[in-house]
Amino acid sequence: MPGLPRRSGRELLLAVLLCAGAITGCRQTSTSPGGTSRILAITPSIVDVSTAPQVMRFSGANLGSSYSLVMISTGGSITEIPPSQLQVLGSDTFQATVMLPSAGIYAFEIKSQAGEVSNPFELTVGNVSGFPTITSVIPSAVQASAQARSFSIFGTHFESGLTVVLAGPDGTISTVSPGDVIVINDTTFQANLLLSKVGAYLVSVVNPSGGSSNLMSIAVTK
Repeated sequence: MPGLPRRSGRELLLAVLLCAGAITGCRQTSTSPGGTSRILAITPSIVDVSTAPQVMRFSGANLGSSYSLVMISTGGSITEIPPSQLQVLGSDTFQATVMLPSAGIYAFEIKSQAGEVSNPFELTVGNVSGFPTITSVIPSAVQASAQARSFSIFGTHFESGLTVVLAGPDGTISTVSPGDVIVINDTTFQANLLLSKVGAYLVSVVNPSGGSSNLMSIAVTK
């Protein structure tokens, strides 16, 4: 499963949560009568860091009649913008005013009234060159278990002492104990992850120097 664009700061706390337009499904996807809700594009697609509010335009498919916008910031905080603060421009287009004060990758999702969420879509803010990148996780699919298991994570720019951030299918975000992480070199590390719930988990890393990676999904079945 492809990874998400790169993030900055602890923008993940696995902002980690949230995946990108490249990743399919993170948490339970919305299934409206017209099909699965999806974010297809965010305009502008390249944004500078700013402490002032910025207006962003979102285009999607099968968004339904009422929904909110969930934003995972580079600091790992999650903000839900209610329907009353979204300006609907068309059946699958709306705009929202958001704060993007830090460089990195922000993740956005559409949340239905029933609590289901769309694919996560990431937006690059500022310069994130040189940040760590996750290209694959092995195994990428496992069965739910009450016991932690070892995963090998491959990518680039991994630093000794990095922090592994994990987001569960229910949106719970946690960091992996340093004792459960072994950095082999700048392209590989191993981590013991506890994946006890069925659904999609998202994993990301934060380097000691501050750069955060893209998100990578691990599918967990019964």
